[in-house]
Amino acid sequence: MHKNMTASLTGRLYGLIALSVALILTFTHLPEQAGAADIALGFAGSLLRVGLGVAALYTTVVCLGLLLNVATRNSRFFHKHIEVAPEVRFEPVALPTVVKALRHEILANIKSFWYLFPWQNRTGIVEGCPQASQARANTTPVLLVHGFMCNAGVWNTLRPHLQRRGITSHSITCNPLGGDIDDFAHMMHTAVLELQRRTGSQKVRMIGHSMGGLMIRAYVKHYGEQHIESALCLGAPHQGTIYSLGGQGICAKQMNLGNPWLMSMTRSKADIAFRRKLTNICTTLEDIVQPASSAALPGARNWMVSHCGHTVMPADKGIIALIDTWLEEVVLEESTQEEYAALAA
Repeated sequence: MHKNMTASLTGRLYGLIALSVALILTFTHLPEQAGAADIALGFAGSLLRVGLGVAALYTTVVCLGLLLNVATRNSRFFHKHIEVAPEVRFEPVALPTVVKALRHEILANIKSFWYLFPWQNRTGIVEGCPQASQARANTTPVLLVHGFMCNAGVWNTLRPHLQRRGITSHSITCNPLGGDIDDFAHMMHTAVLELQRRTGSQKVRMIGHSMGGLMIRAYVKHYGEQHIESALCLGAPHQGTIYSLGGQGICAKQMNLGNPWLMSMTRSKADIAFRRKLTNICTTLEDIVQPASSAALPGARNWMVSHCGHTVMPADKGIIALIDTWLEEVVLEESTQEEYAALAA
C-alpha cells in the first residue's frame, strides 16, 4: 500500500475505474454509424451493468462474511487468542431480519466506498446547537474515530444528529490507510486538545467504529484515560479479526488474531482499568470482525444487537438510538469500576 494512499483517493480511483470500464463497454458494442443518442444510451446501459456488477460483488462479500461468522462462532481454533465476554450470546435471528440487514449492509458498503469516503470526508469540529445545549445537562464534546479503509465520511449521519442534540463533535481522518495505530493515537490527542480548547471541557467522550475502537485503546496506552469521560465502540475488532489477513499496511497486521501488539495492549493494566469506561456494541450479524465474539471485551459493558451488519452501524437508526442512551449516562456502576480497577492494581 502506497504511503500516501487515503480512503478519499481510493474511492475516487474506484470511480475512475468504473467509468473507464463503462466507456470501454460502450464503444466496443456501438454500431458503426452510431449517433450521439446511441452513444449516450449505450453509456447509460454500460454504467448500469457496471453498477450491477459492483452490487453483486458487495453482495458476495457480505454473504461470505455472514457465513464466516457462523463457521467461526464455536471454533476453538479461531478462539484460542480470544477471551469471550459473558454477555456474548448469539441468539437465532429471524429470516426477514437477516434479509433486511443484508440489504442495508450492502447499500451501506456501496454508499460508503463510492460516495461518502471519496466526496464527504468532512473533518473538523461541528458545534452543538446552543438551544439544545441549554436543555441538556451532559453535553461533553465527542471525538469521532473512523475505522480501517475509512475516513470521517463514515460519520455523515451521526454528526448532524449530535449537533441537533447540542453536542459538539470532532471528526478526524487518520492517514495513510496502512499506517500504525499508535501513530493514529497521537493524531487523536491533537484533536482532543483542540476539542478541549474550543469547548472549555476538561474531558471528552469518544466513539470509535471498527478499528477506531483499537485507536481509542491505543490512545489510552499512550496518554492515559484522564482526558476521557467514557468511550463507545461499534463493531471493534478488540481481540483481532480474520479479515485483517487480507488487508495491507501496519494497522492491518496489528489487527491479526494473536498479534503481539494487540495481545500486549489487551493484557496491559491500563487497558483493563479503562474498560470500566468502555461500552461495546456488538452485532450477531457481524460480517467483518471474525470471530464476532472478538468485538466484545471482558470487563467492559457489551451490548449485543441482532438487526444490522458491520459497515452500516454508524448510520443505523437502532444503533444511533443506543448511542443516545449512552450519551445520557456518565460512567458505569461504581461496583463495576471498583472490580476492574482492582485488576489493574
